[in-house]
Amino acid sequence: MAVHDGGRRRGEACGHHRLPLTRPRPVGSSEISWFEPLLDSIDPTGKVVTADALHTTAEHARYLHARGAYYVFTVKENQHRLHGLLDSLPWHDIPTHTTENRGHGRTERRITQLAPLGEYLGYPTIDFPHATHAFLIERYTTHHTSGKHTAHAALGITNITRRWAHPAHVGGYVRGHWHIENKLHYVRDVTYTEDASRARTGTGPRVMASLRNLAISTIRHHGWINTAATQPDTPPDHYTYSESPT
Repeated sequence: MAVHDGGRRRGEACGHHRLPLTRPRPVGSSEISWFEPLLDSIDPTGKVVTADALHTTAEHARYLHARGAYYVFTVKENQHRLHGLLDSLPWHDIPTHTTENRGHGRTERRITQLAPLGEYLGYPTIDFPHATHAFLIERYTTHHTSGKHTAHAALGITNITRRWAHPAHVGGYVRGHWHIENKLHYVRDVTYTEDASRARTGTGPRVMASLRNLAISTIRHHGWINTAATQPDTPPDHYTYSESPT
């Protein structure tokens, strides 16, 4: 889960003030049940909350609206009804916003579309609490060394009001969330093979997770950005950024 600064002008991209919210949850509880208690510890008024697709629920949408916050939720295919309704929108008639970035040995092109919701438009009714817009983000990646092409598409829904709604704005929040996900989870899951860990009893899993976070934070504190890659023998001349995953 991440909380982003809100209230930007139309067309202004998302900034870098993002707060990833992570906290070990008690054994036997679920991420869904800890969504509200975790946000109860801060004031989300005027902020934009992004979270994994498993948190795209009507209950969470109502909670954020009641707290004066905005949500930007992605919707996966296993959420059959909502995904089907979003997929049936006339995306071929909706304007696109395209950005292209080169770096880290690849070129990424993102196409973002934002569809206002309302019965007056003749679109299928999306009965998700307080939803104002649906979005579709397509990401096309070309790897320079291998020439390999990959494509990824994400549908989603948000309650951001018309005043602040812009494809670049919403796309920035989603990209920011993916960035946090990659920093926090990909390295732990893949590089440190967390899912293969055999520490299952007592405080073992929590201790191991803390040690992985400590290792990742130490590496990033010394300016290494690509934690998953083989690192050089000497650190860079300056810090690119310094953030703790917790």
